[in-house]
Amino acid sequence: MWEKLGKAIIKYRFVLLLILTASTALFGYWGSKAELGYEFTKAVPSDHPVNISYQKFKEKYGQDGNLLVVGVQTDQFFSEKIFNQYINLQQNLKKFREFWTLSVYQDL
Repeated sequence: MWEKLGKAIIKYRFVLLLILTASTALFGYWGSKAELGYEFTKAVPSDHPVNISYQKFKEKYGQDGNLLVVGVQTDQFFSEKIFNQYINLQQNLKKFREFWTLSVYQDL
């Protein structure tokens, strides 16, 4: 069986090479037309609770873009311990250009 397959490949090598070249060119053309979608709403159904929360966030704050919002709710914000933790968090955030790699979470 393998011998017959080998002989067939040798016999029709130009046809197979033409088919391989044409399919590579065709797939390369289709690949150049591929687009990536970064929209959250298309990945999650519109009635999903996470999507509803996201839409409310966008209504309140506008587009999410490249914005990081940190909220702190405490009566002791200006105490030395809490304030120093907040300053440390701020300094750690400045070290990162891509916030998706951020792994610094602190309880304030």
